[in-house]
Amino acid sequence: MLVAAAAAGDPAVLLAAVRRCGPHPDLDRLNAACREVRRDRVAERLADLSGPQLRWLRVRALLGPGVPERLAGRLTHGLPGCPGLDPADPLVAEVVLTAMDSTERAALRRHTAEAAHDKGLPPVLVGRLLSATGPGWPGWALDALLVAAASARAERRWEAAAALYSRALSEPIGDEARLATLLALGDVQLSCAPEAADRTFRTVLRTAADSAVAARIAAADRLLVRGDDEAARRELAAAYHHAPATQPSWTGTAIDPTAAPPPSGTGTAAGPATAPPSRTGSATGPAAAPPSRAGTATALTAERAALAALYWLAADRAGTPPELTCDRVPAPGGATVDSADPVGRGVMAWREAVAGEDLDRARRHALAALDPEAGVVVPAAVQVAAARTLTLTEDFATAEHRLNGLVEATRGAGSAAWPLAARAELWLRTGRLDDAERDLHDLRQCLPEQSWHAGTLPRLRALQLMQLLATGRRRKLRAVLDAPLPPGCERGIAWAQLLYARALAEAADGQVDAAVGMLHECGRRCLAAGYRNPALLPWRSQAAMLEHGRGRDAEAAALVRAERLAAERWGAAGAVALTELRASLLHADATTRADRAVVALWAAMRGSWSAETLLTLERAAARRRSSPAAGAALRAAGRIGPGNGWSVRAGGKGPAPARKSAAAHRDAGPPPAETGGGPGTLSAAQLRVAELAANGLPNAAIAEILDITKRTVELHLSNTYRRLGITSRAQLSDVLGGAAGEHSPVC
Repeated sequence: MLVAAAAAGDPAVLLAAVRRCGPHPDLDRLNAACREVRRDRVAERLADLSGPQLRWLRVRALLGPGVPERLAGRLTHGLPGCPGLDPADPLVAEVVLTAMDSTERAALRRHTAEAAHDKGLPPVLVGRLLSATGPGWPGWALDALLVAAASARAERRWEAAAALYSRALSEPIGDEARLATLLALGDVQLSCAPEAADRTFRTVLRTAADSAVAARIAAADRLLVRGDDEAARRELAAAYHHAPATQPSWTGTAIDPTAAPPPSGTGTAAGPATAPPSRTGSATGPAAAPPSRAGTATALTAERAALAALYWLAADRAGTPPELTCDRVPAPGGATVDSADPVGRGVMAWREAVAGEDLDRARRHALAALDPEAGVVVPAAVQVAAARTLTLTEDFATAEHRLNGLVEATRGAGSAAWPLAARAELWLRTGRLDDAERDLHDLRQCLPEQSWHAGTLPRLRALQLMQLLATGRRRKLRAVLDAPLPPGCERGIAWAQLLYARALAEAADGQVDAAVGMLHECGRRCLAAGYRNPALLPWRSQAAMLEHGRGRDAEAAALVRAERLAAERWGAAGAVALTELRASLLHADATTRADRAVVALWAAMRGSWSAETLLTLERAAARRRSSPAAGAALRAAGRIGPGNGWSVRAGGKGPAPARKSAAAHRDAGPPPAETGGGPGTLSAAQLRVAELAANGLPNAAIAEILDITKRTVELHLSNTYRRLGITSRAQLSDVLGGAAGEHSPVC
């Protein structure tokens, strides 16, 4: 097939190639010989063409494949064609264009581009023709180049987009449009030339005029995308100290750094001319620049606040202790954080979340950063940190809404990597494993692994491992585990996340000793960096379950006790319930604790199983024969969560819980009508409602978890009381007790 393609399906070409190669050619030699023969034949044909025919062929070869005939025909109208030579064939086009010298090619490009513009062909096509020309064109050329660059960017042809943006910058261009184009160039370079992207953003940060506050903040924000946090920290510190002490009010057109610059309409390319929305933290994303504001102090405060916030985000991600920094950048906190500093509050939200200190205060700071006053610029990195804080506070709906907006605002650019990673993390916490896989795939498309800095790449691998672990894809899991990592990955807090995910993978593979060592190293790194919140990485309870399996009960009890205290100090219901579930599995007879912990987890996660819960249930499945508590946890999960993505795999060996199908329930006929029966007389829906009510959940919460109306909950409870022969909700727990699991139709 390769040889047939190289010969273009021509037996004569193949025969000539065989004669050139001799009697015993290998495939590569034969393939190369076929191409040589075809080149020679095309060159021979070119010598026999008339001038108009050669002109037609050259213009068509210059246009390249994919141009509709109706458009190409407008440029070659009146010229005769060349039967037998297809200019859409890359080899034919290569021979035709290389047969011309550089002066002829430049003249052909210029004439064809001018003709395409004069005949009203699409700017995308005109821009492509201009890409290899020199500067000095009329004003319409800049617009065409920017449109062509935006088209290449939307198609994820990163190298072509970068070349077009670079070519546009060689034309006369206004200051604002130049900054917007540089930011767009850096965005596409993130995906194809990451070091060049960093240089581009540094150029904007260092050379932008004092009035271009939005552009400087956007460039500073982009420096954090790849995760080269140490270099970004130094650059941000320098920018902070070089920011002017006094500064004029913001003026000029707002720059939207998340989008490619639209055509200017003039030769000076005034740049994007859309005013920012009133809420920069809304779903429209972080891009809007502030409108003009009176007073120099406010403008200076806004820029320095943004630079300081980004500086401390970089320092925290790099794992640099605050006491070891000597850059004299004030940390947000105390008197510096107030309602007028939403950027600083976004950083404070994340720092308090990872420390696990004050959930309500962290939530207030995060919401302030995501919904600032009109005209306040909140960098995307700060918004992502605030949204991740809401994920840890278990405000999942709000976090999802904000991350959706950030992903949409940065779609088609390398800067979408952090919003996508944060949203994938959210999906793992809410049990939407397919959505997590989709976002991780999109993340690798917009920012390939080779573009990530070594210190941040482990976080991407950790998210991949958690998604594969939760879905039980062991073969793919091993491939990710064995994939090489570049030097320098061990620095930064992302390595702790990878250690945690690797430990779970090793434990699932039976390598308990290695897993315990990784978890303790993960804990040491987290504590050194101030990451004490078990809602972020519950390494202690995971290590406790493994230590218990090795017979080291004293160590397991100490680990669980410390994590329970930390989880209760933070106060997120899901983190507390997960710790309680794992603690209950350390005691074989703690059936009631295990049952209630599963129900509490189901309620806290709004009716879904997180990846952590699924993995814990798998661990329980491996011990259900020897541990009544593990069996109770599995029965509780089967009662309240069937059909919601949970299964018991236990490393691929455990069977999924048997469940009667809906058809089987219909075939079984109506339930008995007599009163005073046991839990086995209840339908599956009634039993789920009764279990939640017996665990203290109000009717409104039960309705939300099961996605039914409050009236339906009341009807189920009334029928349950009648069937069980009881009169109140307080009697449910005693009547159900351990019998519910025994007689449940899903067990």
